[in-house]
Amino acid sequence: MKRSNYVDAVNRQKVKERRRFILMLLADSPDYVASDATIRGVFNETDFQISQVEGDLHWLKEAQLISLKEVDGLLFARLLPMGLDVVNHRRVVPGVSSRDIGEWEDV
Repeated sequence: MKRSNYVDAVNRQKVKERRRFILMLLADSPDYVASDATIRGVFNETDFQISQVEGDLHWLKEAQLISLKEVDGLLFARLLPMGLDVVNHRRVVPGVSSRDIGEWEDV
């Protein structure tokens, strides 16, 4: 495999992990809701790219895993039942990692 193929594969996996991280964060939030500012704040404590939050939120909405609502200039994400199924390993969605974030520590 060419070096560029490895880089592409790693980047695709990071996107999948980032999306799963958002779903897991929402699953742990009160009423399964968090603002984009809250999500960005948590991302700031990780090595995930903060600049990708809005794009990932819209992708997750298109995949029907979350809903989005704008209130007073803030974007709020709510985990939908299909998204909770992904978090709980009852559903696999291409484009979202099927492994929990903590599982990578053991690899």
